[in-house]
Amino acid sequence: MIVQVEHTLISESVVEFSLLGSGPAWLAGPVANSRNAVMIAMGMLNVALEVSTPDALALLRGHAYATSRTVDDIARDIASRRIPAEDLRVNSSQ
Repeated sequence: MIVQVEHTLISESVVEFSLLGSGPAWLAGPVANSRNAVMIAMGMLNVALEVSTPDALALLRGHAYATSRTVDDIARDIASRRIPAEDLRVNSSQ
């Protein structure tokens, strides 16, 4: 079941989830879909690493900064499992 929900969230547009109709055109654009990937990645980090949502976003930002990439790029890699969530875990000895 979780895999089915995850697949739907990753593969469908933000527009598909609107109960009010298709909404404004910008919801179908790449920026909205990138933000959707960030939300999905934060949720995956919440569960996998047992961290709060603000901490999940901080982990995404930190990893993006450390690798000279964007948060959106890191989020897409987390959501598609190209980067395992465990790779963003902060070691307590660091």
